[in-house]
Amino acid sequence: MEKLDRIRMKNRKLVIGLMSGTSVDGVDCALCSINGYGAKTDVKLFAFHTFPYPQKVKNRIHSCFAGTVKDVCELNFVLGKIFADACLSIAKDAGYEISDVDLIGTHGQTIYHIPKNIKGVNSTLQIGEAAVIAEQTGCIVVSDFRQRDIAAGGTGAPLIPYIDHLLFAHPKKVRALQNIGGIANVTLLPGKAEEIIAFDNGPGNMVIDEISKRIMEDPASIDVDGKLSSLGGIDYEFLEKALMKHPYLKIPPPKSTGRETFGSDFAHNLIEHYDKRKLLNLLATVNFFTARAIHDSYVRFLFPKAKVDEIIISGGGAHNTTLVGHLKMLFDPIPVRQLRDVESIDADVKSDATLTEPRGWGFGDAKEAVAFAVLANETINGEPGNVPSATGAGHPVILGKITI
Repeated sequence: MEKLDRIRMKNRKLVIGLMSGTSVDGVDCALCSINGYGAKTDVKLFAFHTFPYPQKVKNRIHSCFAGTVKDVCELNFVLGKIFADACLSIAKDAGYEISDVDLIGTHGQTIYHIPKNIKGVNSTLQIGEAAVIAEQTGCIVVSDFRQRDIAAGGTGAPLIPYIDHLLFAHPKKVRALQNIGGIANVTLLPGKAEEIIAFDNGPGNMVIDEISKRIMEDPASIDVDGKLSSLGGIDYEFLEKALMKHPYLKIPPPKSTGRETFGSDFAHNLIEHYDKRKLLNLLATVNFFTARAIHDSYVRFLFPKAKVDEIIISGGGAHNTTLVGHLKMLFDPIPVRQLRDVESIDADVKSDATLTEPRGWGFGDAKEAVAFAVLANETINGEPGNVPSATGAGHPVILGKITI
């Protein structure tokens, strides 16, 4: 406990944030310097890298989505070792000893998530054993951030809105922070924290990736930059009759979703009922569906609440030029900007919180890993890290479990 107290009292901490998302591409690792907490948070991003999973590890993760208890038990420790190795590598590459690192915040890899809006007991499971990370690195680790929010009546997601508000709220503009990972999620920043609206829009890259794999007959294939999607024609009839009728799109926030709803089973069902000779058209259609589902959620749930001045996109989907083109067309005349292109972020923020990053790094890819570094810092300082208006929790709670 003395070690925890000593780190908590430091003015500036060296913190690593880890994120492994629904796309199962690899582990995002961000090395940050953090001073203060809450509205006084000052973040400097020193290094960021995505450590891709070997195909064998990807296969094990995917098998665990419908696997045995033994599969999950083993993978929990396998991923813990991979996460620890990522921490050791990024510290070394940035010129630090791992002993210089004060704290690690890890989201883990979601294996199953049951939000309140689907049948079942509201619950969630992320793996990547924190004890293994602590043992391998010698660092204090904060993990399992979502569980306490669920215990307080929330959906356990999204958790990024707290960071979005700290770092990107603007004194004059209403911003929508749109992340497109495996699942797409949005945070509307109207000004005050209690007015934040945030939720999962629907699928992000997940369905696109699954259909790309089928077309390319390659389990490692993805639609790089949306080039494959651009070769097909959009099937507007199928879009309207089959895709835009999905019941999740009509559920009002707070809400969250995941692979259980829009994963491989959903994609394979689409393929099964589509003309196998025209799968490029199906790919083009689900790419547009991702954009339409995002736009539809704004029309239903955000535009009636506020006049959105700009939309700032991040995540892997921000690299999909076909998808981004659809978003710009649908939202016109509202500007759709890349987070990596938003200059002087620290000069724009409403609160005293600031973010500094090396020029050209593209914070859009690092945002979620940085977020869990910041959330870990909030946890050890006894600060709540959820936004009840986003998750549906009954009250703010301190997130995570601490492994010393």
